[in-house]
Amino acid sequence: MEDKMTKVQGFTAVILSILTLLSTFFAVTACVSATEAEKLASSADSGIKGSLTIRFRYHKDRENYIAVPGAVFEIHRFATMHTEAGKATYKTIPCFKSLSIEYDKLTGGESESIAAKLAETVQRKKLKGISAASNSYGEARFRNLKHGMYLVREIAAKGKARTYSRIKPYLCSVPGIDMNGNVNSLNYNVVAEPKAEIMTRKKVSVAQTEPISRDRKQHKGVDTGDRNEILVLIVVLLSASLALFALLKKIKSEDKMKDQ
Repeated sequence: MEDKMTKVQGFTAVILSILTLLSTFFAVTACVSATEAEKLASSADSGIKGSLTIRFRYHKDRENYIAVPGAVFEIHRFATMHTEAGKATYKTIPCFKSLSIEYDKLTGGESESIAAKLAETVQRKKLKGISAASNSYGEARFRNLKHGMYLVREIAAKGKARTYSRIKPYLCSVPGIDMNGNVNSLNYNVVAEPKAEIMTRKKVSVAQTEPISRDRKQHKGVDTGDRNEILVLIVVLLSASLALFALLKKIKSEDKMKDQ
């Protein structure tokens, strides 16, 4: 009888091992790492390097806000910048020459239109920019930047950032021009704070909710394969239960034969 109980215990252990392996197989893990900005070459004009800090925060009111980590931003310098006597002149970089940009006449609406066209050019030509993800303070930092005008895009959203709407592309000058009356001064450490808005269900789309590249592979099963995985797990459990039942029945039958 002890041998039979040992067999049952051994068989049960095998089943438990199989279930443990299955639970490990079906577990979904996500490893998210912030992408740090790459360094650019030496800065223009005075040689003082510029920086850009993007603060991605949701403001409840003027004093209270929620930092949004996991938003990935990419910047592209599309114009050089020459500064003299507090004034700045811009010259479009060759790969963006197809766009006619009058820098002295850039209004808010015109700036949005140019940013959208620049973003289309970047995607069409598959131009590589510099990327950085917002940290726990909601800040994405870019250092050692050449002077010029930059296109800023949000290219991905991970973690908490996925619950916020993707911001529209916009333009940013590094260094910035601080105007105080008739005197203009250069600000080499630019801080930009695009408005973060909580995404409503109507705005949710596949493009917004799925992370890019390798993260997409990791999360793919969450949306499309859960039902199939559960069915497979149920089948395995039923099969294991039937096998255990058959073994117990066989042992009971052998005991009856011995009693006779």
